[in-house]
Amino acid sequence: MIVKKNQNIGQQIRQFILEEFPQANERSLGENETFLGSDIVDSLGIVKLMTFVETEFGITVEDEDLQPENFQSIASLSEFVKTKLAQK
Repeated sequence: MIVKKNQNIGQQIRQFILEEFPQANERSLGENETFLGSDIVDSLGIVKLMTFVETEFGITVEDEDLQPENFQSIASLSEFVKTKLAQK
């Protein structure tokens, strides 16, 4: 996947989700729409998302970071990534 570096974090996450999870293309995915509750992302999808943010943004997702609130929407995942980047 090619992600343009001038996109913001939320746009990069949205693009990844649209490319990797076909269910997301079937609906208009809002910033605060819950992936987990809407059958867009399952437990294996969370692993894909985790790997994506680690690789794309150069962060490490620790065991204690694997909380549903960090991976429930584009907005929450964006905030999580911003927080991790600020800790670097």
